[in-house]
Amino acid sequence: MDLIISLPDESAAASLARWLLEQPSVSSIVPRPPQPGIIPGPPQIQVFVASASELAPLGVAIRMWLLSRMGSVQLTIEGPSGQVVTLTDASPDDAAELSRVLAAPGSQQRDESITTPDGHTSPGPPLDPDDDWPRETPER
Repeated sequence: MDLIISLPDESAAASLARWLLEQPSVSSIVPRPPQPGIIPGPPQIQVFVASASELAPLGVAIRMWLLSRMGSVQLTIEGPSGQVVTLTDASPDDAAELSRVLAAPGSQQRDESITTPDGHTSPGPPLDPDDDWPRETPER
């Protein structure tokens, strides 16, 4: 799962990236280069977390970073579901909006098609019955 965060300048992007890398919920962070053929906008970072359950702690970390900043910083976050929120400070309204974006249906990424009739989720991806690859690797 990933979030795309747009920040006003490179120093803010670097500061937030350093802050978030200290969080156990963050798997990795990469700068998001401008897309070819599009005029570059504000710097962006792409933050990866292992699962939807890690999004709430990530939201808390982002709010804490905003609280630690001197002056107002505006950042825009695109959640896994494609919803966008713009934060200008760590106000309760912003916190509620960020929580809503991180809890959006696309953030959960649960595929109902892989649950068994008794409601349990299978331990792996669904197998394609038309797959003609051998189930075991041949010995060399």
